[in-house]
Amino acid sequence: MFFKLCFLSFLVSSVVESKSSASSSETSIKPDNPAYNITVELATKYFNKVSDFANVYVPQKINRITFLKNSKNGNDYTIDITYIRTKCLKPYNIIKKCRHSKRRHHEVIRCDNLREAAKCWVVPFERKYRKH
Repeated sequence: MFFKLCFLSFLVSSVVESKSSASSSETSIKPDNPAYNITVELATKYFNKVSDFANVYVPQKINRITFLKNSKNGNDYTIDITYIRTKCLKPYNIIKKCRHSKRRHHEVIRCDNLREAAKCWVVPFERKYRKH
């Protein structure tokens, strides 16, 4: 009986591992230009550690991305893309500012909360800048 339980637990653990590896590969997005890949896994350290792992293609003309919080007193978060392009030691410079206007070379994305910021970041950029 003991050996049967051990064998069953081994089977269950192997099935769970295979499912988890498959799901992580499905969420990755492979853009056309790998020079401007931004790993959301690193960026989400500043966004309540969202467990989303995906690559985002950001075109060369975009220098900053702002996530707007839908609260009057909450600060917005701006990611400076130039730090990532120059491979600086601090690739993600989070600046707390309240900006509600679109400017040139500045992409503004509205999110309900910072936990959903990574998902809001991945989907619009993949749709908007994917080469067909």
